[in-house]
Amino acid sequence: MILEWIRQLYDIEDRAHDWSVDTRRELRAREANPVLDKNETYLTELQRTALLKSSLYKGVTYARNQAESKKARGARQVVKVAFEKGYWRSSGKTPHTTAYAALIREISTSTSSNLDWWVDLGQLHAGV
Repeated sequence: MILEWIRQLYDIEDRAHDWSVDTRRELRAREANPVLDKNETYLTELQRTALLKSSLYKGVTYARNQAESKKARGARQVVKVAFEKGYWRSSGKTPHTTAYAALIREISTSTSSNLDWWVDLGQLHAGV
């Protein structure tokens, strides 16, 4: 089942290889998103029935976390994930711009030898 869905996703990407960014985005929304939704539904059910300490549970949890991280695209989505996971709070009217400003400030004040902010940003983006 999952291998068939992966094949379908590769076929979609192969067809769209030489297309414009906007056309690829439309194709993905129309054809790839339903396949990804089926995959997410399957993984959710599989995770629900797997034993908590099993390798299957760990693998499915990892896959679902990776899928979630792919959904976070812009500052608004990153902040939404951060809010949902309890990583960050803001009472401002535009928390996504506040978070973006904080990230830019952190990047600009980091030294080249101190790259920990990359890890923090990656974990926030991944929703870890």
